[in-house]
Amino acid sequence: GGGGGGPTVEGCTVSGAGGAGFLIFDGAAPLLRKNSVSASGGHGVRVERASPLIEACSIAGGAADGVSISGAVEASPLVPEAGAAEAAGPAGAEAVAAEAAEAAEAEAAAA
Repeated sequence: GGGGGGPTVEGCTVSGAGGAGFLIFDGAAPLLRKNSVSASGGHGVRVERASPLIEACSIAGGAADGVSISGAVEASPLVPEAGAAEAAGPAGAEAVAAEAAEAAEAEAAAA
């Protein structure tokens, strides 16, 4: 699953990035915990062919969706918990919650 064996980035604030607040790619598996991303020029978190774990992060006000996932990913990187739906941006918290629910349904169906 995501977050295994990679670095942990915790308690950081990223504001005004020219592109994505966090770009995770090519098999990386970091744990992002309790970080804040705002006013990014792209996605708050962009995931490409990687398996991060994104836990209790606030993502708001970016130029693109709060979280973008492309390429093969083992499981949903979003950890649903109280306050996790703070991911805003143009897609809004509802889209992030729907993405997490769809991933959970797919995982349950595969089991």
